[in-house]
Amino acid sequence: MTLLEDFSGLEIVPMVGCPGCLTPAQRARRASLGLAPTQWQLSVLGFRAQKCEICGEQFEVHSITVEEAPAPAPLDLSLASVAPSELPPERKFIANKLRLGKPLEAYRGLGSLLGLASEEELRSLCTAGVAAIGEEVLTMALDSALDEWGWSAADWLRYVREERAGMPSKPRAAGAPPLDEGNEGKTLDDFVTHPLAVAAKLGHTHVLALRLFSTSLHARLNRPWFVGCSREAPHPYPVLVATLLDAWGRLRAAAAEKPTLFTKFGALGVPETDGSRPCLYCVFASGEDVAEYKQRGCLEMGFLTASKYKATAERHAYKISRTDSYLLERPTLLKLRTDHIVDISFFSVTPQEGECLLPPCTYLDLKSEVTVNGSVGAREVSFRVVEAVPNLIDSLPKHEPTTATTK
Repeated sequence: MTLLEDFSGLEIVPMVGCPGCLTPAQRARRASLGLAPTQWQLSVLGFRAQKCEICGEQFEVHSITVEEAPAPAPLDLSLASVAPSELPPERKFIANKLRLGKPLEAYRGLGSLLGLASEEELRSLCTAGVAAIGEEVLTMALDSALDEWGWSAADWLRYVREERAGMPSKPRAAGAPPLDEGNEGKTLDDFVTHPLAVAAKLGHTHVLALRLFSTSLHARLNRPWFVGCSREAPHPYPVLVATLLDAWGRLRAAAAEKPTLFTKFGALGVPETDGSRPCLYCVFASGEDVAEYKQRGCLEMGFLTASKYKATAERHAYKISRTDSYLLERPTLLKLRTDHIVDISFFSVTPQEGECLLPPCTYLDLKSEVTVNGSVGAREVSFRVVEAVPNLIDSLPKHEPTTATTK
C-alpha cells in the first residue's frame, strides 16, 4: 500500500472481508440470497471491533511492530511426504508412482534424498562391507513379513549370502516363480568371479547388494524414496542403497570401457526386431491420462527396473491390467531408448526376466506412441507402447572402476 501511495491521484481504500462469510455454508447461503461477503474498511477495523450482521462473525484488527511478528517458517518447495498407505504397491517392472514434471527433488543430491549429512557420507558407506549390509537387513526385518515366495527379508539374506543358488534351505511357496535358473549351485564367490563382475571390479558387497535388490527386498529399498527421507527420518537401508549405486556406476563404466565383452554376454540389451538399437521395457501404470505425461514428462523417484525383453514387460502389463482397477483401460508399455543400459540379470535371482536398472530420480521425456499386437501365453493382446528417453540425475557419482570391495 505504501508503494501505491507514491502515485499521486490514485485513491486507495483497503478493504477486509469477513472470514465468517467465506465458510462453505455461508458462501452457499449468500449465493442463494445474491449477497456479497461483508467488507469493512481497514482504517475502521483499526479503531474498533466489527460484527457481521449476516453470519455473526466478530472481527478485530490489532497492529504490531515488525519486531513483534513471529519469524516465518523456512521455505520448502519440495513435494510433501506421502504416507506409505497412500502409495500403490511396489512391483518390479511397474512404473506406477511416476511424478509429473520434474520436482525439485531431482536437483538435490542423492545423499540428501537419503537423509544423509552429505554426499561424502554416501560415498563412504560404499566401503562398509558385507557384514554391514547383513546387519542392516536383519535390523530392519523384524516384522518377518513374507513375500510371494513365502520368504522374509532374513530368509533372502541367508539364501543369497550363504547358500548355493537354486538350492535354498527353506522351501518356496507353491506357485512361486523359479529361482536362479541357469545358475544352480553357484555361491556368492562364483557370482563375484563372473566376467562382467570382474570387468566392473565388483566385490562381494556389490554382488550381494545386486542379488538382494533382485529379490522382494527391492520394495523395501524403493518405497522410502517415494515417502520422503530426511535427517530426522533417513532411509532405513543407507549402506545397501549406497553399495547398489556404486555397483550400478561400476557396471555402467565397465560397459562403456569394454563394450565387446558386454555385448558378448548380451548385457547391452537385445536389438529390436527392425534392427535398431536395443531398448528397455517396463509397464506404464497410472490412472492419469498419458497425454499429460507426454506434455510435462515425469520423474521416477526410486530405482527404475526395466527388462531387456519386451515379452517380460508385456507379461507384467497384462497381469496387472486384469487385477488393478485404477490402471489405464489397455496395457501400456514404456519403451526406453537409452545409452545407459545396466544389466543386472546376471546377478539376479530371476535371471530369466532380463532385469536392468536405472538410478533414482531418472526423468522420463515421453515421445510418440503406437499400438502393437503382442501375445501373453496363448492370448493375443493389444498394447499401447509409449517411447520415452531417460535423463539421469546430475548428482550421480562419477564412477571409474578402480578396486573391488572385498568381504
